[in-house]
Amino acid sequence: MVGLLVHRGIASEPESDKVCKFRKAVAARYDDGDGWCHEPLGSFEIARSHGVEPTAYEVDRIRPFGTSCANHDAGIGDKRSHGVSMPDAGSRHTARCLSLCTMRIGIIGSGSASRELPQHFYDGVSHQPGVDLELVNPRLSIFAFTAYERLLVDVGYVDAVQAAEAAGCDAVVINSFADYGIEAARAVAGIPIVGAGEAALLAAQAHGSSFCILTVWPESMRFLYDERLQRLGLTEQCSAILHFSAEEELGRLTDDSGVMSRMSRHDGETITLLREARDRLIARYAPASIVLGCTCMAPIGPALAVDSAVPVLESSRIALQQALDQLHRVNSAVPAAKTRRPELVPAMVSAWVDAPTASAPPATSDCPVCIVDVE
Repeated sequence: MVGLLVHRGIASEPESDKVCKFRKAVAARYDDGDGWCHEPLGSFEIARSHGVEPTAYEVDRIRPFGTSCANHDAGIGDKRSHGVSMPDAGSRHTARCLSLCTMRIGIIGSGSASRELPQHFYDGVSHQPGVDLELVNPRLSIFAFTAYERLLVDVGYVDAVQAAEAAGCDAVVINSFADYGIEAARAVAGIPIVGAGEAALLAAQAHGSSFCILTVWPESMRFLYDERLQRLGLTEQCSAILHFSAEEELGRLTDDSGVMSRMSRHDGETITLLREARDRLIARYAPASIVLGCTCMAPIGPALAVDSAVPVLESSRIALQQALDQLHRVNSAVPAAKTRRPELVPAMVSAWVDAPTASAPPATSDCPVCIVDVE
């Protein structure tokens, strides 16, 4: 199923600007075995807006994250599931349960230096009643200038996925075109995980025989795109990758003059130059579509698509829609966690950021690839 949890609220009763009271329900079987029903069991309070861990794009060091929140005192790690599951995906009563429950999608990273979820995500679920979004900022965060830093980013994103699942999210969107840590996250999590890069590239594959990638990042970041294309088997279908910015752009990641800030405020000159770059790709390679190569391009995605000769695919919107599709696909199978030691990454990140409850990964003599005690 979609990992729906019993604390999903129904029959809300507003009490204040920040808090509302919900009746909660669990699935129960009639004594005669006729089917499933929901019976209200008291009430509980939840915040209207979920707390978030602060984020930042540090260019020279790893930044530990505290527990302050954008709009509530409790962070995502404070939420836990009740532990009772809903009917199986194959049950004829699943649709009834879905109609009574709220589904939560965790968004890993804002796609910018902001500590708030961008508006386009909320717009994407405005027509989807019963869907909540929650921004999850990794505790361990650093900009992936090279494959060396990328290794740490992968660890931070896997830790964030595990935190989102522990907090009761029913699905996760990795809001980065690089899909940081996605294979490792899928090995440990039991909920659907959608990568923005993967979703956009597979959508481009479905649009036609070839596509081009337009990214605001410089040529030195090419390794991120090569990895995704190779992993998905789409290298041959990608006709070109156009890197919009010069290398100097990497020194302005947190500046108002930086490309992320310019796109966030819909800078007219930046949009014009990116449209020209898009048109050069179309004129030279005649692709079936143009893929925007960073989720930070989401604010201006519609502006780049409105007058384009071919479809312009914006990865974060596509990833969100794919997550929604998976949650509403009643008969979809729930991914099964594969790792035997899911505590390793959270313990390592906690130790790294000097969390009060930090504990080092436990030592073990068990090695699945070594032969020991051979007589």
